[in-house]
Amino acid sequence: MRSLIFLSLLTATAVASTLRTECLNPELDGTYTNELFNGTWYEIGKIQTAGGAYFQQGCMCDVTQVTLQDPVVGNGTVTYTCRKDSVDGAEESATARLIYDGTPGHFLQDYSYPFSPALNYNVVYLDEDSAIEYDCGKLLGVGNYCVHFMSRQPTMAAEKLQALKDLVDAMGLNTDGLEYEAIKQDGCW
Repeated sequence: MRSLIFLSLLTATAVASTLRTECLNPELDGTYTNELFNGTWYEIGKIQTAGGAYFQQGCMCDVTQVTLQDPVVGNGTVTYTCRKDSVDGAEESATARLIYDGTPGHFLQDYSYPFSPALNYNVVYLDEDSAIEYDCGKLLGVGNYCVHFMSRQPTMAAEKLQALKDLVDAMGLNTDGLEYEAIKQDGCW
């Protein structure tokens, strides 16, 4: 099983190497606090390279639980949970440490798994009911990134989602011009 996982990672990395993926250091809008980011977020959609997408294959009903101890700045954890292949599928989750890097909203995300590089984890937009998180890292020398569109509810108004997508475009975060993928939340809750 481990060799199959490793072979799949190598394949995803080879596909990603044909793209011009680079990790960016995006600016934040200045509204970030740990207190505002803490809690439960539903992933509404994502833009993701092959390396990152490998770990979310077949996922739906995606939820992110953020736990940051200090209300303003500091370290914490983030746990991603999803259902595999159907809304009644097996639940899978992974927890990573978020290590504060000195700029509010910027962290190093560390899963501590073999072959899992630490990622730059950036909350590039945050308000009371929505967030955009951009993470990026290198695996076997190839960059992989993901833009997560998140909401406090399992749905988001189409106008709000479009405004967030437009912001991501304006920030130049989708360096490979990848397609947006909606996350199935219907029937999950």
